[in-house]
Amino acid sequence: DAVVSSSNGLSIIADPLHDPGEAFWVDIQVGSEADPVDNLFGISLVFQYTNPEDIEAVDAQIATDGLLGDDLISLEPQIDPDAGTVSIGIVRKGINGVDGYGSIAKVQMQFNDGGITSAFTLTDIAAVDPDGNPIDLGMANPVIVQSKPEGEYIQQDIQLYQGWNLISVNVDPISGNLVTLLKPIEGFWESVWAYDALTGLWLRHIYGNTGGDNNLSLIIPGRGYLIFVNADVTLTVFGDSLDDSSVELYTGWNLAGYNQNVEMDYAEALQLIEDIYTAVYTYDNENKLWLYYAGMIGNLDKLKPGYGCWINVLDDCTWVFPY
Repeated sequence: DAVVSSSNGLSIIADPLHDPGEAFWVDIQVGSEADPVDNLFGISLVFQYTNPEDIEAVDAQIATDGLLGDDLISLEPQIDPDAGTVSIGIVRKGINGVDGYGSIAKVQMQFNDGGITSAFTLTDIAAVDPDGNPIDLGMANPVIVQSKPEGEYIQQDIQLYQGWNLISVNVDPISGNLVTLLKPIEGFWESVWAYDALTGLWLRHIYGNTGGDNNLSLIIPGRGYLIFVNADVTLTVFGDSLDDSSVELYTGWNLAGYNQNVEMDYAEALQLIEDIYTAVYTYDNENKLWLYYAGMIGNLDKLKPGYGCWINVLDDCTWVFPY
């Protein structure tokens, strides 16, 4: 499915995964059915993409069949391949603005190689009504797109929401190196934390910290990770299926990963250690709420792929899933 990244007034729409050498279109839209724009007469913006050495803007077009109509005064979109930008400016002819929502422009992109990531953003946004009064369209969140790596791999998409997220991977990543695995969302993640149940110590990796204080270097299945991001983004992880989906747990609290690719009732997922665990907590990353089951009470329903969980156990054990 296409990734839609929107604000109150702007959206970037693009499919998230592409073959190297495949040309694909990115649609830039103003307004939505739920939040249409009023009296729009002109707009200018800059479409920006990261890693311009590995991805190029092949073409850019004004949407003459879009929101602003076909009676337009527009500059030819300017592509700057070195800066990784496409500058777009559109003004309607006549004296009337338009209400509603729809496409205003589209940019054709192409990856030059596999295993590459690029983030699309909109900057330098200026919109006006027929009298020249500014219209605040807000800022669209970034869209992350990738080119497929060489070889046959399983793909796991983990949706991250601005702020803290509790996550896990359920594939054996091509690379478990934390910096490499998080490369697709570089610039959007700020810190990652894990808990070592054997030692009772927290491990961390702070983005950009070069002082030697980072002591977390790997992302591995079976562990849960707290990650802070500064925008809603999707992390795509490529890897192989797990040969062994079981998770080792140690007496006390464990920050564990959910090593399954389907959601499961928490009681069913934990039934083989039902006499050993005393509590389980997971986190609703989107709504920023803790979900739990402890001592016969709680609001937890299901464990879901891509999420991590806190589990308290009475003794060392191996969490084996029922199927």
